[in-house]
Amino acid sequence: MDPVYQAVYQALLVVVVSLAAWLVPSMTVPTLAFGVRVPTTHLGHSAIQRARRVYRLGVSLIGIVAVAWGCLAVRLWGGWTWLGLSGLFLALVGQLVMYLVCHDSVRRAKRREGWFAGQRQVIAVDTEWLPSSRPKVSMVWALPALAVLVAGAVLAGMAYPSLPDPLPIHFDLQGHPNGWAHKSFLSVFSPVLMGLGLTLLMGVIIAMTQRAPLRTGSDAQAAGREWAFTCTIVRGLWLLAACVNAVFVGVECILVTGTGHGQGVAMAAGALPLLVVVLLVVVTYRSARKARGQGSVAAFSAAVPAAPHDDDRFWLAGVIYFNRDDPAVLVPKRFGVGWTLNMARPGAWGLLAAIVAVPLLLVVLGIAGSR
Repeated sequence: MDPVYQAVYQALLVVVVSLAAWLVPSMTVPTLAFGVRVPTTHLGHSAIQRARRVYRLGVSLIGIVAVAWGCLAVRLWGGWTWLGLSGLFLALVGQLVMYLVCHDSVRRAKRREGWFAGQRQVIAVDTEWLPSSRPKVSMVWALPALAVLVAGAVLAGMAYPSLPDPLPIHFDLQGHPNGWAHKSFLSVFSPVLMGLGLTLLMGVIIAMTQRAPLRTGSDAQAAGREWAFTCTIVRGLWLLAACVNAVFVGVECILVTGTGHGQGVAMAAGALPLLVVVLLVVVTYRSARKARGQGSVAAFSAAVPAAPHDDDRFWLAGVIYFNRDDPAVLVPKRFGVGWTLNMARPGAWGLLAAIVAVPLLLVVLGIAGSR
């Protein structure tokens, strides 16, 4: 890959990730400030407002440094920047540090001032939006991801008889082949197989999210908005899967056609996920503001004259969830959007093992195909 393209791509990726992180506090449920449960009477507390300012300033400065570092890393180490040296890695680590700092700040203010002292805490349950009664996202949204893989498999199958043996499978920054493998099913079809493995894993996770509990107040309208928001995320994930598969097909195109036109297709395919992530950030932000705005808090406060249940003891740093009394395997994240695992459930450890094992198996598959 051309180093200039790599540097620009990495810089744009850092900018998008930093923008998404900057918007996260506005996409989070109002009564969850940096992973800390907050009563509705303290939503405007100075500690929360200060934490938001510090977080956004820190994320912005870290993003600027990460862009500069990423460009320098590409020049110094080229294709080896993925080994924890990229600007993206620095941005993600910095964002995590800023979150932990702000989480601790809000948590200490809550504990010091006793925000829940004297308030009646309740748990609201909405039986109208149980998993069995929710409208599910149609599997039609998975077809583009599968169609892209089929196209890649057809391309590889048609080119297979005329491919050389040994087959060039790796190219330097100037486009010259510097790695070869014996022509085989694994060496030719490994990009498509990798995309298929990740798509199947994505399907399992999406199926489980549609049975995950909703994080709402007590009124059906709030639950409906939250579920509509969840469906928007699921559709976006399928679209993102299709674009990631396009990257794998782009790699497949290089394998079967060599450099030149094949590399151009791969570079174009590599830009698709970035464009989709930008689109997802915009759509997710708008949907989150609609589902989790101040209206949802007002509905909860009007329907239930009490504070939501203070369940911080089940969360480590507002990130890791462990609750033996909760039967759910997947639960909504406390900061931002998406889901996390209930580490007290055996099924969560099985899913975590699959999430770790599938990429490792794909790497092994790629190595086996290169022999």
